[in-house]
This record gives sequence, structure tokens and C-alpha cells, in this order.
Amino acid sequence: MVSRIVPQTDKITKTSKIYLTFDKPVQNIQAGMTATANIIYNTKPHALLVRKSSVFEENHQSYVWKIDNGRLKKQLIRQGASDMTFIEVLQGLKKGDKIALVPDKSLHEGLDVKIIAPRKS
Repeated sequence: MVSRIVPQTDKITKTSKIYLTFDKPVQNIQAGMTATANIIYNTKPHALLVRKSSVFEENHQSYVWKIDNGRLKKQLIRQGASDMTFIEVLQGLKKGDKIALVPDKSLHEGLDVKIIAPRKS
């Protein structure tokens, strides 16, 4: 449980101190240890998300390569919230649209593409 939050953030390291209290002893945790945490302050249960690696910028606008009838189409999107991995798409795509996951310079409008099924682990 969080027992105390220091309200100031270190200007150099951009870190904050948070003190935790455990109800039961926890193995492998020692006094003075540090941790990195992502704080989730807002969730949108039905948001449409794409990987950041799928999005590219041109002339200060965001695009993805949408796969439409086996061909690539440069699709303008409007971004919403994001985190380290995903970007919310507010406009330009709908649920079920297929996009190129890792666009590169060799991709272009109208290029024939084939969707490859994910490998099973």
C-alpha cells in the first residue's frame, strides 16, 4: 500500500519518491531499492489503439499504411492519448481495419501486399 508520496519531483532525474508499506513480508525487497512504474490515470475501454511503430509522420500529420483489398493506402489518422507502446486513433481507422505494423520507405500507395498469419509459439 502507498503510505506516503513526496510531492516534489527531482528536477534532474525527473523522479518522485513514493513510500510503500507491505502487510506481509515480501521476499527480495530491501530498504532503499528503486523501481520504475507507469501510473495509469485514465482508461478508455473501447479506444482504438495501434502500435506506435505503425504510425509515421509527413508534413506534421500522422499516417498509417492501411491494407485495403490487398493494396496499401496511406491513411491519415488523428491521434489521441498515447503511452510508451500504443497510440489512440480518434479518426481515420475503424475496428477491424488492417494496417502495416512496421512501415518503411519502400512502402508506397497501391503496393500489393499479403497478410501473413502470426507464428504460433
